[in-house]
Amino acid sequence: MNDDQFIYEKLVSSEILRHEKQILGSFFKSPIWYITRDIPNRFSLTKNIILQCKHSTRSWADNRKAVACIMKNLNEAKRLKNIQKFQCLPSSYGFVLPLAQGDKVYGYIILCHADKEISEAYAQLFKVSLDTLIKEIQKELELTKLYDTIRPRAIALSTIHTIHRLINSTLDLDELLPRIARLSIQVMRANRCSIKLLDRKKKALIPKTTVDLRKNKRIRLKKLPVGKGVPGRTAKLGKSIRGKNYISVPLIDEDMIGVITVYDKVNQTSFNEFDQEILTTLAEQAVIAIKNAQFYKEQQDVIVGSVKSLAMLMGARTPHAHKYFKIISRLTIEVGRQMGMDDEELRSLEVASLLHDAGEVSVPDGILAKPAELTGEEYALVKEHPAKGAKIIEPLKALKPAIPIILHHHEKYDGSGYPKGLKGDNIPLGARIMAVIGAFEAMVALRPYRQNARSVDEAIEEIKKNSGTQFDPKIVNVFVKVVNKPGIRKLLKEADEVSR
Repeated sequence: MNDDQFIYEKLVSSEILRHEKQILGSFFKSPIWYITRDIPNRFSLTKNIILQCKHSTRSWADNRKAVACIMKNLNEAKRLKNIQKFQCLPSSYGFVLPLAQGDKVYGYIILCHADKEISEAYAQLFKVSLDTLIKEIQKELELTKLYDTIRPRAIALSTIHTIHRLINSTLDLDELLPRIARLSIQVMRANRCSIKLLDRKKKALIPKTTVDLRKNKRIRLKKLPVGKGVPGRTAKLGKSIRGKNYISVPLIDEDMIGVITVYDKVNQTSFNEFDQEILTTLAEQAVIAIKNAQFYKEQQDVIVGSVKSLAMLMGARTPHAHKYFKIISRLTIEVGRQMGMDDEELRSLEVASLLHDAGEVSVPDGILAKPAELTGEEYALVKEHPAKGAKIIEPLKALKPAIPIILHHHEKYDGSGYPKGLKGDNIPLGARIMAVIGAFEAMVALRPYRQNARSVDEAIEEIKKNSGTQFDPKIVNVFVKVVNKPGIRKLLKEADEVSR
């Protein structure tokens, strides 16, 4: 609907105009009232006005004369942009009022069949009333346009604020992308959103997340070649594509990294340019969050890789133990996950699982490899390794969260452990997990002071026997469930065969 049509429709449906019509009807004894958008033709005038007039003689000549009179005054009203009074029959009076403002004419009000002449004062009063109404409607139109212009920008600003909160809420890409997709659905009032990221060769889009509000719809995540489908074409062109029921926007930093696409508005209307502007703003901010998460993951991969290399070097001093690094790390993380640790805590736990005995570098090889029982002095030296391990990694800020785990992994649940003699839940959760895993590793791996390693089942039974004293019972229960999983058992068997 264009502006002129909007104003005309508002005028016709106006309560003020309806009230004016009632006043005129009571004052002039039921005159004929006719509103038209454009100047009507003679047939329409005859049908809607002349034939409705009870004063008409219904003769062809009189009808033609009345039509000619009204047509003349319509054209004069259009030219002069002012009210025109007329007498179309001996006892029938009327006027034509152009619904005008400036040079614009939005329609015409024709009133006839008045039983007396309409005074100039009343005609002008009616005109002023309608002029005021038109001005009010024009203001409403301007406000509507202003709202339509401001709304997408306001939503865009709100979206930027929300995305900023998302950036600070998580650096885990697997958590971040679904959050962005859900936000996009909410802001765009859409039923579905998918986010796809380019593979390393930039030849295909890899589906990372899809959020679908439609019920009983199976979500199929499949690799999409660049250039195929709406997201693929968006990636190839490097610009947004909008259709009736979708908008696809590229995720571009310095280079293309992926595509975000929303489908099917909830109210079943078509997506428009404002929707596209909002999604583009959201995408610009989402790219920042995605790049931060990707960079953080790369950093974490480098850190963990470096830690694994360091752990392998340290493990060279105990050649059989390092064979279990991979499985012990996986076992530790799985137990931590079952205990409700978040991703940040699990990363720290993984680092601790690799470096928990880093402090043993300060223990002489002769003591570590001693086949006989250690002396009191030697054992005291060994007991210093948790504190020394924590000291070793203390300068590395990225590994700081792992320090409490390394420092306290030899504490016992009943408070008889070292170095601080902590008890129960006062021992950090990660350290309680490492106490179980570390003891298990010590039993199944070959050691210089023991001729034969224990079997997995024997080690499990020993762990269970010390539940509640040496170990946290809750962690023991979780550990037993995890270690008995077929995949874990298989890896333990492979590590055992390699170490022998």
